Amino acid sequence: MSTVLRAAFLAAVWVVCALAQNSSFQGVVTDNSGAVIPGAQIQLTNLSTGVATNVSSNAAGFYVVPALNPGQYKILCSSEGFAPTERPQVNLEVGQVARVDFQLNVGT
Repeated sequence: MSTVLRAAFLAAVWVVCALAQNSSFQGVVTDNSGAVIPGAQIQLTNLSTGVATNVSSNAAGFYVVPALNPGQYKILCSSEGFAPTERPQVNLEVGQVARVDFQLNVGT
């Protein structure tokens, strides 16, 4: 195998391995009647690094946060008119797609 081909193969293997280690969160945000809440804010904070990632739920109340490192996360979900809800410690494993749904109660 030529040096160029060997280098390209090793680079491809490295990329595949790096992507395989990434994990993600996904879920649906609803109110207490089961109606979806579009535009809800979801903040994930890696408890080891302190790095926060922010996303919003779509028109169907669905959110996804891809390409995360495995570890412990704090997840906060909020939307105007609703009381925020927090999951203080959620473990994310290597390659896992963790489902974390939120049901928000009407706030003051």
